[in-house]
Amino acid sequence: MWRGRSLSAPRQCSVVKPNFPALLRFSSSDSAAYTATYDFETLTVTAPDDHILHVQLNRPECYNAMNKMFWREMLDCFRKIRDDRYCRAVIISGSGQLFSAGLDYSDMQDLTSQVAGKGDVARKAKFLLSLIAKYQESFNAVENVICEI
Repeated sequence: MWRGRSLSAPRQCSVVKPNFPALLRFSSSDSAAYTATYDFETLTVTAPDDHILHVQLNRPECYNAMNKMFWREMLDCFRKIRDDRYCRAVIISGSGQLFSAGLDYSDMQDLTSQVAGKGDVARKAKFLLSLIAKYQESFNAVENVICEI
């Protein structure tokens, strides 16, 4: 009983299995050819198994710190994965000792000079908001991929 109502047994649900077309099986050479379209500087994309992509942050020398190139490539990579009809799961990891140290401040020094100088505070705030929105778009691209992550 819960607030005067009796609990009934859960209903039996019928599960409908999707009818997928013939699935691809990748050999190691096919896998390399398949992932060749995912060519990035700060990311490495491999296919460890059928229908699985492994996206690895690939800047171990700086603990996978996220620079400007990373933000552009992350957006491009996950837009490609979103349109990849053979990918069903994505694994994201970092190479080296850490997943990521976070933002690469050495790469962002020119941005601080634009914001730290004298000038209109409202324009600086608008610039920062547009920059944050651009970086957030990279992570939103991950959400837009319809597969397990």
